[in-house]
Amino acid sequence: LSRIKNLKWCPNNQCKRFVIFQEGMEKIKCRCGTEVCTKCGLHYHPNQSCQEFIEEGFWSNVKGDTIVKCPKCGHGVEKIEGCNHMTCAYYFLRSILKI
Repeated sequence: LSRIKNLKWCPNNQCKRFVIFQEGMEKIKCRCGTEVCTKCGLHYHPNQSCQEFIEEGFWSNVKGDTIVKCPKCGHGVEKIEGCNHMTCAYYFLRSILKI
């Protein structure tokens, strides 16, 4: 089944079905009623790219944990110990290399 290009598993944890869609479709509804994004296979997310939807879900799950967004570049930084001052290595390297 994993070789079928137009097949996605339903993202509803209570559902064990898959959906098959036609090329060009943006969403499809599973028999359980869940709307599935045909690009990423997650819950359908109108007005949001798949990347934005995935990042939003990630940040909402780690909120209050040890990972915070760098205010300059937006990459995740994990605080393990120490004070609240942070230097983002990614941003630091980008500024040096002028990327």
